[in-house]
Amino acid sequence: MVRKQVDSGLTMHTDDIMCLAMNPDRTLVATGQVGHHPIVFIWRAVTAEHQGDFRLPKGSRSVTALAFNRDSTLIACADFHNDHHMYVFEWLSKTQRFCVNTGGNKIFSIEWSPVSDTFCSVGPKHIFFWDVKGAKK
Repeated sequence: MVRKQVDSGLTMHTDDIMCLAMNPDRTLVATGQVGHHPIVFIWRAVTAEHQGDFRLPKGSRSVTALAFNRDSTLIACADFHNDHHMYVFEWLSKTQRFCVNTGGNKIFSIEWSPVSDTFCSVGPKHIFFWDVKGAKK
């Protein structure tokens, strides 16, 4: 039996949506779902036309936060794995730039800098600053 979440031809979510982000010019929306192998979808904001998608690794459990960078070429996202990973993807090519284990720190929000490719993540009792190579600052 083939599970829906493994189907490579999906154009819509197969489980509950947990987070949403809009790009800086408000033309694109990214949505992330729960699931053993969760999917992030990118849509046109006005037409809801599917523009792209990528998956987080098996065991991620959920996408908890998303954000587009200043030119909308990168998406930072966090998962709900026990180690709470932070990812950056080039969403058009589905290329993962990095994945970093954040330990037990749940991440609820991500924001990119409007002037550089750095971003911050926020969760209970912490704020982390990152660059696109995955280094905490």
